[in-house]
Amino acid sequence: MGDWIDLLGEDDEKRRQSEARHTQQQFHRFDVIRQKKAALWASLMNVINRDVDKFQTKFKGRRSAEFTSVSELGFRLYKTPYPTVVMEAGIPPDGTSIEVTYIRTFNLSSPMEKSEESFELTVDPSDNLVIAHNGRKLANLDQVSRFLLEPVFTGD
Repeated sequence: MGDWIDLLGEDDEKRRQSEARHTQQQFHRFDVIRQKKAALWASLMNVINRDVDKFQTKFKGRRSAEFTSVSELGFRLYKTPYPTVVMEAGIPPDGTSIEVTYIRTFNLSSPMEKSEESFELTVDPSDNLVIAHNGRKLANLDQVSRFLLEPVFTGD
């Protein structure tokens, strides 16, 4: 009799082992992100700068986009003329995501419109950093750049 207590103990042990594995995986994920996010950010900035430069060349005299680094892991992009868009993006110091804010003004008398997005930094099975949005992994940094910049450049 009392076999149910043995089963209860076995279930509890399985739960504790599962929680320990989950905790270990989270620590590993945070460690990989901590080690690799600066390099990922630098690569992403190269792609974004390329795309901003191409936009400025293509729309010279009609639209302007001003890129400014605001921190080691952050930047601001200001696009004119109307609708003006200010985009701020960055990874918080201990963060595991890219936080993005878009502020649009459609004309002199319109109120500002603000929206926010978050892009998760995650780790694939080979310990490579991957950027995801709403659970959808973005295939490469070109796709990330487009996803970030399109709301700025097409805000008409």
